[in-house]
Amino acid sequence: MVTGAAKQRLAGSGCEDVLREFTEHGAQLLGVVRVRKDGRAPDRRLVDAQIRVGSDTRTIVVGVREVEGSWVVEEI
Repeated sequence: MVTGAAKQRLAGSGCEDVLREFTEHGAQLLGVVRVRKDGRAPDRRLVDAQIRVGSDTRTIVVGVREVEGSWVVEEI
């Protein structure tokens, strides 16, 4: 989970900015496992993404919302 200053910096960012931040910290996006509707908001999606950090592979959940035709990261 992303916390603190990084969370504040990434909140409201586009996917490109988030991926850039990940690579700057040695993380690599391996792929999207699935996308599903977030039952709390009709315009929000939960994205299960598989990432690698060093030799560790894990799945994270990324909350995104469509804003003016683009997906904006709300929560990691």
